[in-house]
Amino acid sequence: MPPREDDPLTSTLPGLWKYPTNRDAPLKSGILWLEGKREDDGAEGLWRVHDDLYDVSTFVDKHPGGADWLKLTKGTDITEAFESHHITNHAESTLKKFFIRKATTRRNSPYTFEENGFYKTLKRRVREILGNNYSGPSHRSILIADLFVITTLLLSVLAAHGGDFLLGSLAGVFLCYTAISAHNFFHQKDNFRMYYFDLSLMSSRDWRISHAMSHHAYPNTLLDLEISLFEPVIQWLPTKKSLGYKIISWIYSPIVYSFVFFSQAVIRDATPLILPSLMMVFGKTGVLDTLLMWAWIVLVGSFLLAGIGFNAGHHHPGVFHDGDAPRKDRDWGLGQLDAVKDRKWISANILLVLTNFGNHALHHLFPTVDHDKLYDLKGVFKQTCKEFGVDFELAGVWECIAGQFRQLARDKYPTYRDSSLKSGLIWIKGKQEDDGAEGLWRIHDDLYDLSSWMEVHPGGSEWLDITKGTDITEAFEAHHLSKIPEAMLKNFHVRAASTRRNSPYTFKEDGFYRTLKKRVQEALEKEPKPKVGEILLFLYEDWRISHALSHHLYPNTMLDLEVSMMEPVLQWLPYESKSTLHKYGSWLWSPLIYSSMFHGQLIIRLSLIFHGYLDNVRKTDIIPLILPSLMYFLSGSGLLQTLVTWSWILVTGSFFFGLIGINGAHHHPDVFMDGDTPRQQFTKSTPSSPPKLFPRAAFYSKGLVFLSFPYRVNVKGNFVIYRCREDADWGLGQLDTLRDRPDIQSNLFLALTQFGHHALHHLFPTVDHSRLEKLYPIMMETCKEFGIEYEEKSIWDMLSGQFQQLARTTPNPHPPGYKP
Repeated sequence: MPPREDDPLTSTLPGLWKYPTNRDAPLKSGILWLEGKREDDGAEGLWRVHDDLYDVSTFVDKHPGGADWLKLTKGTDITEAFESHHITNHAESTLKKFFIRKATTRRNSPYTFEENGFYKTLKRRVREILGNNYSGPSHRSILIADLFVITTLLLSVLAAHGGDFLLGSLAGVFLCYTAISAHNFFHQKDNFRMYYFDLSLMSSRDWRISHAMSHHAYPNTLLDLEISLFEPVIQWLPTKKSLGYKIISWIYSPIVYSFVFFSQAVIRDATPLILPSLMMVFGKTGVLDTLLMWAWIVLVGSFLLAGIGFNAGHHHPGVFHDGDAPRKDRDWGLGQLDAVKDRKWISANILLVLTNFGNHALHHLFPTVDHDKLYDLKGVFKQTCKEFGVDFELAGVWECIAGQFRQLARDKYPTYRDSSLKSGLIWIKGKQEDDGAEGLWRIHDDLYDLSSWMEVHPGGSEWLDITKGTDITEAFEAHHLSKIPEAMLKNFHVRAASTRRNSPYTFKEDGFYRTLKKRVQEALEKEPKPKVGEILLFLYEDWRISHALSHHLYPNTMLDLEVSMMEPVLQWLPYESKSTLHKYGSWLWSPLIYSSMFHGQLIIRLSLIFHGYLDNVRKTDIIPLILPSLMYFLSGSGLLQTLVTWSWILVTGSFFFGLIGINGAHHHPDVFMDGDTPRQQFTKSTPSSPPKLFPRAAFYSKGLVFLSFPYRVNVKGNFVIYRCREDADWGLGQLDTLRDRPDIQSNLFLALTQFGHHALHHLFPTVDHSRLEKLYPIMMETCKEFGIEYEEKSIWDMLSGQFQQLARTTPNPHPPGYKP
């Protein structure tokens, strides 16, 4: 498609018509992202789901997932979150009770949720497997997470006691795995294990925005906060990049990895102090020794986490980034798949999945499903992909790593997102401005007031508290598999939104995602009830924002905070303005960014407080201090030695976290990124006789690719006519923005530690990873039905692809699924 010469702020996704407010704010966070959505989503202070406004204020405190989900998204369009977070039909039936009016503006979203579309088809099949009682973590997920945090605490104290930086490095590795495995929990309803994530200096609450609400909803698009947060240091979008940036970004990105934890701590409060406090008390070291070891642990953990996260599959020249040519079919589920690549080896077992963002595609599709349950969804996932003609490729770990560096060097469009500080808080504030939710919660084109429901939200009040004033459509759709939330939502309806949704996706009843969602719900109903189902999910604010509310709902789009947060240091979107230095330099510096991710969170946290965002200060912010505190008090080491050891642990953990996460699923040249040509969707009909002409051609005209697949013979010998239609099914959008890695899907351990089952997790984020694997047949069936080819890539494919994506500057002219 042609470059955006005169309008560099325009997404290549048709439905994302408004540039996200606050995307280029000097201080980026999930809260600011939500504020931007409130301004853009047309939710009129309510909650918007699709094109209806709901007032769920009285339901906020009753929300099964926790009040925060509704509090945070009030005034925004929560369509993507609603669709992906609710697998059963209970949410839909409940939502109707809160209906206020129709929204007056169109959705600002690149995705659709057609009832017979890819995502909804897959969702129906997943529902059959998981049933109505799919929520809650599995015993294996709980055991692995608990063992990780215990090991981290013990190693940190021992490292502080003996001043042993080797033990400190090992503690950093386990700190990274603690954070990644805890990510599985903040997608679900409130539970104390969410707080494990806060030990890394990063905030679980902010990640609920930047990751769950932004990245998961709009991966690799302009709405992806996890992309804009790193700009301009890391630029994954394919914009114009200088030769210097292309090269240097490869060098300094590993440095950035190491400071991710510290940067988050700057905008946090006291929770991170738990670790150094324990280090000081039990390590029996001085204050300076404890702080030094603590800083080292954080540095190591940050490097590892960023190294894992950045290379987890989202950033690869083969993965869609805003700026690339998107697929015509804007189904949200397909958008998720286009923005991620799953890594084969990482999904091999649950340990790798929990520690390396495994089963990435499934996690994006169903973020509330525990990682251990994602294995159950693989069958329906593959079935749905095959049915919809989705060729979802698995990539190798090294391919994802290499692809992430290549994406840093990929350019196309002028740089336009240059905020100096990005976080989930700012991302939320941006959404509150952009979403047209009018201070309420927006789902589709309706506004809801969920204030009264916030504290009883089953998933935890945090989900609503964070998203108040934003469009939570994607989160609502993805987080609620049953119809109950929809039915309850109607009770809180206030009025229709007055503005269109600022989202690239749709959730049509017959679209891919809703079709998949129905099947998933039916599939889950057949599963036995989890024995551990009433454990509340711990507060995970920052990551609930940046990951669950942002990345999971808008993967690889402009709304994906996990994309924008790294810009301009790591640029996965195909900007033409990427310099040669940035393209290839990012390959070198990205590992450094991995190591600094944990520390970077500290810096961002403190910066937000400095800029007056005191409402983001939580008691839980002292959790990260547990590790250095134990190291200091139990090891007998001095304060400085403890801080150094702790810092090393953080660097190690951050490096692996970034390495796994960034190369996990979303960043690859073959994965859709905002700016690429979006998917084209085809409606199908069965005529009594075949047409006279059977051409199969692609026409390139005025930047748009028109595909003509006149007919296909099905198994019964009938002729099926496929006609192109404008669409943006959210489920298809999820699939377009990621790639699953078959080597990661083999067991729950790999899935939980390597972001495995990525596609299904994106489609159904609230489903535990242990159950996602059973949904693959349904997804494959739904993909086949919708003519979607479900593609997978190896770990190495995704690793290399992530580097390729960093260097990619030219948007993909052909939409996902295009075949000449």
